[in-house]
Amino acid sequence: MTRTHLSLIHSGPTLTLNKALGQHWSKTAPIIAQWREDFGWLGKTTRVKIGFLIGVEVRVWQRQKGALADAAGHYLLAKAAVDGLVDAGVLREDDGAHVAWTRCHAPTVDLKVPVGLVRIEVALVDP
Repeated sequence: MTRTHLSLIHSGPTLTLNKALGQHWSKTAPIIAQWREDFGWLGKTTRVKIGFLIGVEVRVWQRQKGALADAAGHYLLAKAAVDGLVDAGVLREDDGAHVAWTRCHAPTVDLKVPVGLVRIEVALVDP
């Protein structure tokens, strides 16, 4: 059985990988920076420090009438969230010695999520 060591959920502006590739970095950088900062603050509030090898599970919920993003579509936001946890000291580093894998699940529709935002859960689990 997989043991979860920390699970954080946050909502913020959406940014898919396909959208980011089609825009200038100056448009995407503030969104990525905001996710990194927000997860940094969430990480600081937990007072958890993980110094052993873990896996990162990422789940995304969004309100969407049309097609949902693919499983890796929100990877930039997941990466920013993990970077924020490193900034906060929850994770020592996000290299291969500390993070065995990052798994992004396909998004799920949730009508409670405001239009234009996504809710992301980052769970640190046994690999």
